[in-house]
Amino acid sequence: MSYQEEVKNLEKLTGEDLSNLYDAPIDDYLEKPLDGLQGRERLEQHAINKTVNRVHQAMEAFIHNMNTIHSRGGNQVVFSSINYGTDTSAEGRCIMREILQSTYQGVGNGETAIFPIQIWKKKRGVNYL
Repeated sequence: MSYQEEVKNLEKLTGEDLSNLYDAPIDDYLEKPLDGLQGRERLEQHAINKTVNRVHQAMEAFIHNMNTIHSRGGNQVVFSSINYGTDTSAEGRCIMREILQSTYQGVGNGETAIFPIQIWKKKRGVNYL
């Protein structure tokens, strides 16, 4: 829903009806510069850029929480793992890309995140030939 929220924010700013962009097919959520883009194409890319930024912040928060929130039973962080690699939707690829980017950047002052353990699922015909 984040993309639609960003389009609605643009509607408020521009005063235009952008409802045709709500369900517009998006090949991939990639952050791109707006230079040279005009009209609806520029507005759509602006909404995509904002959405990617929101997803990135959410993935940073997720990794931070997995490494700092303690379990009820003691003073330890919860052992957690996530599986990814088989979601080929634009949204799924965006989430995977941003969680990998957030992990690479590290937690806080660039410290290596211990959790979640990240498991890449490999499937013939989906993410390799």
